[in-house]
Amino acid sequence: MSSESNTIDEAADLVVKHFLTGWGATSVVLLEGETEPSPDVEWCRASIRHRGAGQETLGQRGSRKFERRAALFIQIFIPEGTGTKTLSQRMQQCMTVFEGERISGSTVHFNDVRPEERGQDKKWLAATVEVEFTYVERK
Repeated sequence: MSSESNTIDEAADLVVKHFLTGWGATSVVLLEGETEPSPDVEWCRASIRHRGAGQETLGQRGSRKFERRAALFIQIFIPEGTGTKTLSQRMQQCMTVFEGERISGSTVHFNDVRPEERGQDKKWLAATVEVEFTYVERK
């Protein structure tokens, strides 16, 4: 990993670590594929979707630069009856963690952060925060 290039796995690891550090012990965090907790627990799920790339420079193999795009989706679940204020606070917390940020020592740069309330989902009030980011890979 360097400040000039990140692979797909490096970028994903950096983004998840950045989220976990900023989120702290606010609630249980599940990564994609882990089992949902009981309905009385506040929790969130984080997953990354890669969206494509554009070649930025020409040149010899190993020196070509590709800007890659991806998004982190944070699904927030608050127990039924907790109220929308807590949900709003968690969305705001995500916005604070990512808006206008870069991960030092890497090429990861966060762009748009879009919170959206989802309403009732099973036994929880739910929201999704979509965090778009870019990173550079040299090939």
